[in-house]
Amino acid sequence: MYIKPEVTAMGSIEIDQQKKKVLIEKIKVFYSKEMEEEIGEFKAKKLMDFFMNELAVQIYNIAVEDAKEYMSQRIEDLLSIQKY
Repeated sequence: MYIKPEVTAMGSIEIDQQKKKVLIEKIKVFYSKEMEEEIGEFKAKKLMDFFMNELAVQIYNIAVEDAKEYMSQRIEDLLSIQKY
């Protein structure tokens, strides 16, 4: 399931509470499968917060750069059909 984040003016990414609960549950399942160890909701939330703080903005900025590059290429395509 895709969870669309909201980027605030401060540059952090916010996710609504219901979606956070879904992510926390996914982290708990992942941790259990990969580490063969159970973690509680508190630790799962801490992991989620860490990744949101450390990675989400970086990934978002990469996506923005990719979109900029795509749009620049489309503008070049548009300019190539210009008549003089």
